[in-house]
Amino acid sequence: MICLRTSWLLKHSLSSLRRPEFVEIVKSKSPFLPTRRTFRSRSNRRAEESEVLLGEPVFPRLVELWRPIVYTAAFGAVAFTSASLWQYEDVRKRMKSIKEAWPFSAPSTTIKRGDFRDQINLWWNGLTDGRRLVVALIGINVGVYALWWVPAIRGFMARYFMATPVQGLRFWPMLLSTFSHHNIVHLGVNMYVFWSFSGSVDRLYGKEQFLATYLTGGVVSSLFSYIFKVIVRSPNPTVGASGAILTTLASVCCGYPDATLAIVFLPFLTFTAATALKGILVFDTVGMLLRLKVFDHAAHLGGTLFGIWYFHYGNDLVWKNRKPLIEWWHTKRQDKEK
Repeated sequence: MICLRTSWLLKHSLSSLRRPEFVEIVKSKSPFLPTRRTFRSRSNRRAEESEVLLGEPVFPRLVELWRPIVYTAAFGAVAFTSASLWQYEDVRKRMKSIKEAWPFSAPSTTIKRGDFRDQINLWWNGLTDGRRLVVALIGINVGVYALWWVPAIRGFMARYFMATPVQGLRFWPMLLSTFSHHNIVHLGVNMYVFWSFSGSVDRLYGKEQFLATYLTGGVVSSLFSYIFKVIVRSPNPTVGASGAILTTLASVCCGYPDATLAIVFLPFLTFTAATALKGILVFDTVGMLLRLKVFDHAAHLGGTLFGIWYFHYGNDLVWKNRKPLIEWWHTKRQDKEK
């Protein structure tokens, strides 16, 4: 699981983050290397029409961080509210289909095993709803990575799919950056780890609560990254799904502390989930204190802490208290059908 800080060509690449529509892209081996000679900032409230000096990013003040905090809280509320209503509608749909299908008839079990498409259908039909959701999320991550290689929209991608406080404290980069990846290895490792334990988190939460936890964890990890970067004055943008993945992984480690895990590239080295969780917390805490720049340790730590908090407290506080919302929605649906 990696949430990488992207590497930039020279200091002038930092200023290109401020207004990607003015960015002049150069060809390189990585899609994360935009460059621009000079441009004028039209969005800085402190200096109207001021020339942005190359290599001198403007950081928000600490008191301005209330905005991403509010964004995170609001997104979490919307995510879990939507997940609750989604679950209600899904159960309602299933009950309706069962009622309409009565009396039951035995489904056809004839499957053609020679055709590739039939094999894909067989594999897909064998997945749980949660696993299918994970396949969709992996597909979105792959699609976003492919979009980074389209020069015509790279400025748009740099503006909305990378998270850094020097772009301005906007919400969309906090969420969309969790679907971007630095290179194919970064993408492959994250998606492999995500898939490897997705079955456990599906059993733990169910697909609706799992999706809400995953997306909210990604935004929380971006919030931690913002706060840390403003404090240490780091303009490095962050991409990667690791914060969201660590949220769900931390929940799984709390739910199944005795489960046996292994490192991707060292399968012979095994340890319990509880030990892995402690190791992650220590590693990212030390990385923050030493200001190591290979990974975004603040984002990792934020996602992990949110996953631990949600398992021990958030589930009881949020998910198990959704009954009034479901009753209100049920009454609204009944009134609509009359």
